[in-house]
Amino acid sequence: MGADGRPGQQIGPAIRRARSDAADAFLASLLPDQPGIALVAVGGYGRQELSPGSDLDVVLLHAASLAPATIGQIAEKIWYPVWDSGAKLDHSVRTVEEARELARTDLAVASGLLDSRLVAGDAGLVTAVRAQVFADWRRDAPRRLRDLREEYAARVARHGELAYRLEGDLKEARGGLRDSTMLRFISATWLVDVPHGAPERAREFLLDVRDALHTVSGRALDRLLLQEQDGVAAVLRAAGVLGDDDDRTLTQPLEDNELFAADLGSAGEATVIVTIGGEESDPIAGSADLITSELYTTDADLLLRRVAEAATTISYAAEAAWRQVDAALAARNPARRPVRNPLADGVVEQDGEVYLARAAAPSREAVLGLRAAAATAGSGLSFAPNTLRRLAEESAPLPRPWPRAAREEFVTLLGAGSGLIPVWEALDRSGVLHPLLPEWRRIRSLPQRNSLHIHTVDRHTLATVVAAADLARRVDRPDLLLVAALLHDIGKGLPGDHCEVGAELTGELAPALGFGSADVSTLTGLVRHHLLLPGLATARDPDDPATLEALLTALAELAVPRLEALRLLRALSEADSKATGPAAWNPWRAGLYHGLAVRAEAALLGFDPPVAEPSDPARSAALAARSKSDPDGIVVEVEDARTVSVAAPDRIGVLAAVAGALALRRLTIRAATTETVDGVFVQRWLVAADWSTALQDRLREDVRAALAGTLDVAARLASREAGERRNRLVAAPSVAVLPGASASATVLEVKARDAPGLLYRVASALAGTGVSVRSARVSTLGAEAVDVFYIVTVAGAPLSDDAAERVAGAVAEVL
Repeated sequence: MGADGRPGQQIGPAIRRARSDAADAFLASLLPDQPGIALVAVGGYGRQELSPGSDLDVVLLHAASLAPATIGQIAEKIWYPVWDSGAKLDHSVRTVEEARELARTDLAVASGLLDSRLVAGDAGLVTAVRAQVFADWRRDAPRRLRDLREEYAARVARHGELAYRLEGDLKEARGGLRDSTMLRFISATWLVDVPHGAPERAREFLLDVRDALHTVSGRALDRLLLQEQDGVAAVLRAAGVLGDDDDRTLTQPLEDNELFAADLGSAGEATVIVTIGGEESDPIAGSADLITSELYTTDADLLLRRVAEAATTISYAAEAAWRQVDAALAARNPARRPVRNPLADGVVEQDGEVYLARAAAPSREAVLGLRAAAATAGSGLSFAPNTLRRLAEESAPLPRPWPRAAREEFVTLLGAGSGLIPVWEALDRSGVLHPLLPEWRRIRSLPQRNSLHIHTVDRHTLATVVAAADLARRVDRPDLLLVAALLHDIGKGLPGDHCEVGAELTGELAPALGFGSADVSTLTGLVRHHLLLPGLATARDPDDPATLEALLTALAELAVPRLEALRLLRALSEADSKATGPAAWNPWRAGLYHGLAVRAEAALLGFDPPVAEPSDPARSAALAARSKSDPDGIVVEVEDARTVSVAAPDRIGVLAAVAGALALRRLTIRAATTETVDGVFVQRWLVAADWSTALQDRLREDVRAALAGTLDVAARLASREAGERRNRLVAAPSVAVLPGASASATVLEVKARDAPGLLYRVASALAGTGVSVRSARVSTLGAEAVDVFYIVTVAGAPLSDDAAERVAGAVAEVL
């Protein structure tokens, strides 16, 4: 076996080349020795990357002078023996000029010919077509790159991202083999160079995985199905692709990848430091053995992690290449002058990327990184590589617990909607995220093996946060909802119930983020019970008092009024379900959630509403008095670095006018309280600003003008915004008796792979034991059945413990 082959298995670059060489020899033996014809390998075959199930993609090139009948006879002598051999063939017959003309308008033809290679025949024909296709590709680079980018976007929309899919498409998904080939085509324009090294090794790994997938499945599969992953991992381990030195704790720093280091500038040696409650521990060590517990992953889990790393490397290389393309095309316009637009304090936008302002200093302002991230996500932009490099190298560490400003910027980032995901992933791969949330590395690329989820734990978590942001206006404490969404699955991958483990981790992490004890209690409760409402709604008898009582008891654990606790838990449950996939969220389940929530809310009527924060009566009275004595009745006062107080005669539009004036001065509003005191509308605004005397004076003028009606706030804001960018593994079945789930019946829960006759077998087993089924809740979630039975004796009473266990055993026997 060659140095780049894999011992013991048909895996590796040398095997792919040998497979291609064998195909070359076979095809060459079929081509007549006649001038003016050539057999050309294109696409993957042209690159000598044949997998066991790959097609032979060939073009029969011929001189225009040859008669069609002659070419037809030659083609038949080649195609029929190939078909008889059982090989899959993708073929075409063209002249050099026909190939060139078609390549000018058909992206697939052009991309295939860019990778063309002579198999046999007239080498001059191949040289001519390659020269012409490459020349056309370079001459028409702007148009072909636009076509290539449109194809890329459409493909990602269809197939998603390989790094985060549990059953990703190795070829078509973002970060897959097609993206790696795309880098070659971008480079072929000679407009820009593309990253090398790490992306090329990532491609070789994905090719190895595809070879193993074809071998195990016996089919030309590109989608890495769950049921094939154990077999694929075993083949790759036997071939030495998955080795004993692979890190099984899933905590390898992503920024150690040489591609990211080259793009960012070296961020230094990265060490996994676990921070709990403001204290740093030894590398790979933490509190209560929860963080430090070894992840007992299988080879299949390791495979998915390695696939995710390779896909992330290729995705990042593609992003870098497209940034270079944009810059190169923009540079062709000599009249273009870059303009910097402010996004937040110390953060600016230029050419669609986010930079730190010239005077910004991450080493002096620890919150700057979070502010930049929040501004980037909220505007739908991306970080410039230099920004990530500076944040990674220069950022001062945040104190633990975090100051309020840091926590507020963090919550703003989480609430950015879909803009959160690319920004978070950029922070993760650059190393900026790790000092902020070291626990994240453990769930990065972590598989979750059930038929409900379509994404890895990390991407599912971010999707949950995005979904929660859409529901934030349903609750009084959106900050708690967003942070709970981020932490709800933080316990996955560790021994034990991930809800309980996650709650314990949250109890340590939330204080470090700056939350007070009451909020920590609420966050802990939300994480512990995030599966409770879905479980009760879909798998419990809604008419059984114990169903509602279980929910109300859990709500009492949250340190907020129980109506708000209900809203928070319902929003978190809905966001989690939406992010899980279509099997977990549909109109039926939505109706069940709603029905249980409505009953719970009805039971809670009569409780006191959330208590508003107390005002400062003396201060408000003083402001009202000054307003009454002022000639125009308007008082604007900057009380400290963060608080602006405004008092004006109470009338419609006062609040909007003041808010508009603050917005015109790009002041970030954190909070506000208002009250009416003796006919005066008193407002107190909590804002984020880098105050100067000039800014304070301009703000006073703007507020007075807005209140007087001489400043058209709406028009000014509209004008400014117009110029800104806005942006299947099968688990063993289980049968469990649920103690305490009902006071009037014994509740039996059955979980199994759904199959024809499953419910019949279970019900027959129950009947055979002589028990009566009072009610049942039958759910099919994807390929999984979750059925709950309320069973009683012939006398209508719950079963004894011994009898319940016998019934459970009888059911288990039929599964």
